[in-house]
Amino acid sequence: MTSPLFSRSALTLFLACAAALFASSVLLSTLDEDPITADISGPGTYSASAVGYAGIHDLLRQTGHNAERSAGGVLAAVGARGTLVLAEPDFARMNGIGFLQALSAPRILLVLPKWDWTRDKNRPSWVSRVELRQIYWPTNTLSLVAAGNSVPLEVVRADWPDEWPVNELGHSPAGSGTVQLMKVQNMRTIIGSGEGALVGEITEDDKRILIIADPDIMSNHGIVRGENAALMLDIIDSIGLPGAPVVFDETIHGFRGARSSPAKIFFRLPFAIVTILLCCSAALLALAGTGRFGAPQAWTPALGFGREKLIDNSARLLDYGGHHAVILDRYAMMTVRSVARSLHAPGGLDGDALVGWLDRLGRARGVSRSCAEILRNTDIGHGETAGVDKTGKKRRLAGLFRCAGEIYKWKGEILIGSATDRRHR
Repeated sequence: MTSPLFSRSALTLFLACAAALFASSVLLSTLDEDPITADISGPGTYSASAVGYAGIHDLLRQTGHNAERSAGGVLAAVGARGTLVLAEPDFARMNGIGFLQALSAPRILLVLPKWDWTRDKNRPSWVSRVELRQIYWPTNTLSLVAAGNSVPLEVVRADWPDEWPVNELGHSPAGSGTVQLMKVQNMRTIIGSGEGALVGEITEDDKRILIIADPDIMSNHGIVRGENAALMLDIIDSIGLPGAPVVFDETIHGFRGARSSPAKIFFRLPFAIVTILLCCSAALLALAGTGRFGAPQAWTPALGFGREKLIDNSARLLDYGGHHAVILDRYAMMTVRSVARSLHAPGGLDGDALVGWLDRLGRARGVSRSCAEILRNTDIGHGETAGVDKTGKKRRLAGLFRCAGEIYKWKGEILIGSATDRRHR
């Protein structure tokens, strides 16, 4: 017979580890992943840096707009009435197919990219340096939404103007340094100058696309300038519908939503109740089955067999019943009768007469103990009162055992002699 490959303890350890790993995998698969990646310094609504858009997101929510972030399922979040915000798409991080699908939304607000940034090593949510991107980045982004009947197009940069000759919204954009503008055929200019449009609109059938050429009027560092905050609210209100969601697409910045696990359904109501009941049932089943493992317990019979066991069982039963006085009384009288037979007492003697005859014989033999006195001192009676004292209560066991000991010693003296006499024989 070959020995097993694994010992019982090793196999138990392997099975326990496998069960723990399986339970951990099920538990971890139900947890949502954090949709925010490590890079939160760029142009997204999770970013509080100078080039981020956390400010406009919070402003919309504080003014009662239904502003949302989406890291997956963007079109479902936008629906038929919502507005999709594409703030500076990053082609190096986003999913190109997902971006093209997002362009099918009915209302789109596109912000062209302008800045390259470097994350601060000491404060990851900040940027340590920014510089202008090459002009082809915003040009390529614009071409994705302004292709077809709207070409030719161009993105230009110039000094920030003192005034905007074209301004349909009333609020004047505030900024400094270099402004980024666009020139697109068949685009309606909402805010612009002689150099190009800062905000423009392209309409294609039932779709509206609003384009902001320079992100500085919307990002965190620019929205606090002048009337930029009020201007951005007017821009979003001009394209959106009342009460409709304004969804910021964060997949264009490389963020991904949490993976949904089918196992999560077992931890959600009402299915969580069934899961709890199954766990409780499994625990009860395990507890009920633990007695079946290991070596079987030795069977102990309720009553033993053999002479010694019979005597022991009888003594236990008598002790349990509390018949000590009766048994000891009978032992004393049986000892008296046994001594009388051994000494050939005259026939017809019984009770006190027999005890008296034995005492006279004992005095003749030099016995130091008196049978009558032993029985009298320990209240050993005869007949119906045996084992009961004068008050009718059961006698104390100490007295009964003392009586039995005295009777036993008296028997030895009268039949064999005292220890002194036996020593000289």
